[in-house]
Amino acid sequence: MRDAGHGGAEVESHKRGTVGPVTRHATIFPRLTRGLAVLGLAGAATGCVDRVLYLGGECGDGRLGPGDVCLSADSATQYPVGQITPLSLRGADFTGDGATDALVMGTDATGAVAGVTLINPGDGTLGEPVNAGLFGCSAHPVPGPVNAEPPTDLLVDECAESVSLFVGVGDGTFTGPASIFVGVSTRSSGLIDVTMDGAADLLVLGSLSDGLPALSVATQGATGFSGPDLLLVDRLDDAPFEPTGFGVLDAADDPRAVLIDPTRQGGVAVVESSPAGAVLRSIGLSFTPRGLTVADWDNDGTDELLVTSADTGALLTLELGVGLPAERMEETPSTVTPLMQQVTDIDNDGNLDVVMSEAGSTQLHVWLGLGDGGFQEPLALDVGLVPEQFFIADMNGDDAPDLVAIQFSAGTVTVVLSEP
Repeated sequence: MRDAGHGGAEVESHKRGTVGPVTRHATIFPRLTRGLAVLGLAGAATGCVDRVLYLGGECGDGRLGPGDVCLSADSATQYPVGQITPLSLRGADFTGDGATDALVMGTDATGAVAGVTLINPGDGTLGEPVNAGLFGCSAHPVPGPVNAEPPTDLLVDECAESVSLFVGVGDGTFTGPASIFVGVSTRSSGLIDVTMDGAADLLVLGSLSDGLPALSVATQGATGFSGPDLLLVDRLDDAPFEPTGFGVLDAADDPRAVLIDPTRQGGVAVVESSPAGAVLRSIGLSFTPRGLTVADWDNDGTDELLVTSADTGALLTLELGVGLPAERMEETPSTVTPLMQQVTDIDNDGNLDVVMSEAGSTQLHVWLGLGDGGFQEPLALDVGLVPEQFFIADMNGDDAPDLVAIQFSAGTVTVVLSEP
C-alpha cells in the first residue's frame, strides 16, 4: 500500500486542505480547522498505573498483552517548543536512529515560517528544540522518504506551481530546499514509489492556473525528478469533481490513485488505465464521503479502502474486486465529526485500529479493528483537554503505543508514555 494524506499517521494540510505524513497507513481528510490542541489526563493515579483506556489483559505487569492500552497519567511530560508560534506537529524519525522524534513548525518573531525538532534519544523523552533549518510558504510539511534510507525528509508547499524538498541530515536538521516544478498549486502531496523502482516519486493533487483540479506525477530518476505528467480530474460521471485529498491503492503491484471530494455524494474515484489513457471512475458510493484511508484492514496482504460517511459517520470498508472496489461491510453510524485520525494497532492484538480526535472535544474515539475489515463499537478515551493535533508511536522502544500531542497556546508538546 502506498498512501498520501493529511495527517500521520494523521490528517494534515499545506493550506488547511488534505495532506499528511506519508506513512504505511496515512489518512486523508478533506479539511481541518485551526484551534487549540492540548493533551492532558484527568484524574489522579490509582495503584501503580492510572489507565486512561483499559481494554483487557493486565496493565502494570510490565508486559503488553493483546487488548492492553496502558497510557499512564504519571508519565505525561510537557516539553517547550522554543521561540516559535507553533502551527503543526509531525512525528517521524528525523535523526535516522529508529526512534520517533517530534517536529514542530510555525512562525518566528518576524512572522516567517520556521521549524524546530525535539529529538527523542529512544527513551521517550524529548530534547531541547533544535533549529531544523526549515522555511517556506507553508508551516504544514509532509514527511516522507526520498529514498529508502533514513532519516525522514520533508515536502513544503511553495504556494506556487512547485514544492520545496528538504532532505534530512540525520541530526534533526535539513538541507535544501530543492525546488521541484509540479505544474499545480498544492492541495495535497506525498512522496510515494508509484513506478515500483525503489525510489519515491512526487505526487501532488492541486489546481492548474485556471483553477481546475489536476493530479501531478513527477518521477524520480538517477538525476532527480522529471516531468511532471498531469491528469485533469475536474469531472466525475459528467458532474463537477473537486478532490482535496488522495491515497494510493496498491493492488497486485498495480498502484492506483484514489481521490476524495467531500462536497458531493459519491465523491470517491479511482484513477484507472484505459486505451485512451488514465481516466476517473466512480466507486459508486451512495453517500457523501468525509474521510478515506487505504490500508490492509483484514490482514490478507492486500489493501482495502475505509471510507467515512459525512451523512451518518459510518465506516464503510471496500475491497478491490474485479475493476473497482466493492462493499465489504458497514459499521454502526457514529456522531463523531473527526478533526484528526490515525491508524495504528493501539491495543497490540495485530489488527489495525482507528483513533480520531474531534473538534472541541477532550476525547479520543477508538475503533478497535477485528482483523476482518470490521470494527468494534467506538470507545471514548477522555484525555482531559482538546487533542487537536497528535500522533501515536512507540516512543521508548517497549513495543507499547505512546501518545504525543501539542498545546498550541502554551507552546508545549506533551508525551504520554504507556506503562504496561
